[in-house]
Amino acid sequence: MYLHDVGYCLRQAQADTGITSADIAIALDVKPQQVARWRKNSNMKFHTMLMICDALEMELDDFLRYDRQMGG
Repeated sequence: MYLHDVGYCLRQAQADTGITSADIAIALDVKPQQVARWRKNSNMKFHTMLMICDALEMELDDFLRYDRQMGG
């Protein structure tokens, strides 16, 4: 079974979209430190991924595709 590195996906999605961690924190009403933790973690809850995708204006499939591009 393949597990996605969701933190990597978040970092790459941010690089592609230009959406900063501060932007995500504001959109999701969380502290910037929380976004920093998400960026470092390879795993996160499904509903958190959905909220992040909403903030990035991105579909979940497109978000997870970043990890598959790195060779997963």
